Amino acid sequence: MHETCAVVNPMIMAAVEPLKRESEGLYEAVSELPRKRTEASGQLRAFMLRNAYECAGGEDWQRIAPVCAAVELELCSMYYENRVYDEKGGKRDLAQISKSIMAAKLTRDLAERLVKQSGEITARDRSKIVELLNQADITFETGEYLDVFENTFARMGGASFSDMISCCERRIYGINAAYFERICEIGGLLAGAPKEETGALENFGRQLGMGYQIMNDVADFVPSFEGHTTSEKEVNDTHRDIMHGELTLPGIYTLHHGSKEETDRLKSVFERGMQTPESELIQISQDMINNGSINFAIKQAKKFGREARKQLRGFPKERRKTLSEMAVVLDSNRYYNSLRKLAS
Repeated sequence: MHETCAVVNPMIMAAVEPLKRESEGLYEAVSELPRKRTEASGQLRAFMLRNAYECAGGEDWQRIAPVCAAVELELCSMYYENRVYDEKGGKRDLAQISKSIMAAKLTRDLAERLVKQSGEITARDRSKIVELLNQADITFETGEYLDVFENTFARMGGASFSDMISCCERRIYGINAAYFERICEIGGLLAGAPKEETGALENFGRQLGMGYQIMNDVADFVPSFEGHTTSEKEVNDTHRDIMHGELTLPGIYTLHHGSKEETDRLKSVFERGMQTPESELIQISQDMINNGSINFAIKQAKKFGREARKQLRGFPKERRKTLSEMAVVLDSNRYYNSLRKLAS
């Protein structure tokens, strides 16, 4: 990934740089997430695009590096918008919300500009990539709507286990898996892969994206004192989902399979939201470990990881290797390890 970041990161920041001429304040507002992500050197989507391209037989990946940078700017746009809905990084005042909305719009526009200025890619492919990014935007907005208004305890609290899981999986697809799917499709497109291979890459992206989001949802139950932070998750964002009344797999499992005491504790958090003391949130995490909720979610993430790897079997081993290895983190990672430590 370091080689990918070394090439792509300067392109990301160069795309944002012209905003300085318009306004230093605007530049600071828009460049915050791109700068943070480039400093962390964790451009997962750019890396995935590169490897989908190479898995499909593409050569000289640096030819598509501007598109790799574009998918990272598109992700920044999604994150800026999500901040408004989920209060990621803490509650914001009106001015901060306004800046997030502006930053979301501008990073999306800059992503499209990068694609359109990619001279080594045909005009037809550039047009198709912009169309795929637009599709990703629409699906992401749908997922955000589900996340905020439908996939909630207030809306779904009386639903069956299977109905809750179905709604949650539609939300997961919208906010994450669909974008993974589109990125892998772009990789196949740029490599000139046949329809069957591009379809396999899309399926890989979708399955991997489902697993990654479940892993992220599990990480929400790692207490803040563990200090786990990345360019995609702040330490203080822990337990944010349940405090917003959102249903993720561990919460759904507890509601239907936990003891009455455990279920009542979780419902209390849904009702009190951000007023819930940290000690009670830690108890919720312990409940979910003890009643199997965390283990249930981890098993689902691992299942999606296995399904993702299956999609690549039609590709030569040497070409699929790096892409396939991206699913390994779904089997074991520091979030799972921290939760196991909490149980001991």
